[in-house]
Amino acid sequence: MAFLVSINIILCIVLMSYNFVVMNKKKRINHYVISITIALNGLVSFIIIKEINFITIAVTIMLLIWAFFHTWIQIKYAPNYIENQFFVLYIVTIIFSMTLNIVYLDSKLSIYQSVPYFGVSLFIFGQIIAYLSLFTQAIESNGKRLAKIYQKGIYRYFIHPRLVGEILSIVSLICMIVLTPHWFLLVPVFLFYILFILWQKLFKTSYYVLNKRYK
Repeated sequence: MAFLVSINIILCIVLMSYNFVVMNKKKRINHYVISITIALNGLVSFIIIKEINFITIAVTIMLLIWAFFHTWIQIKYAPNYIENQFFVLYIVTIIFSMTLNIVYLDSKLSIYQSVPYFGVSLFIFGQIIAYLSLFTQAIESNGKRLAKIYQKGIYRYFIHPRLVGEILSIVSLICMIVLTPHWFLLVPVFLFYILFILWQKLFKTSYYVLNKRYK
């Protein structure tokens, strides 16, 4: 377990520091690097712990999809950055990554499997809210489409679809572990991540989709 935790910490420090120091000259950290770091740590934990069941497979796939979409948005559309509180961000990412070890170890002890099934459904719904709006029509301002002016379909109810989708994605992870023995250790970590992105106004202050500079 100590070896696995060491790998988690090293992966977090190396990947995030490379983005922070080399790619962004100590000015900011790209949000997609956080999800890539967490997803890779989840994959490593899944391989090393070797606990194969619905929860472990679902959590691993969900994390990889989560990281893929964040990276895709960063490359093709509008990037999201964290520009302060870097130490807190490192701690949050490291603790989030390490808690995945407990998720995998406790997965076979979940007392009721219907809630994890609901978690997967909630994750899919969150991704739909966050990313399907990329393909909808919206009014443009200076070549940029703003989240708050989506008027059609479900998006008229969400000022910031990506923020709503991100929160639902994390809540879906909570659903996966809420009936495991150590849920009381895991839930606060996931909730703190949500509080951190709200604190940083991560998806509120950036343009949501198309920006011609990034095409």
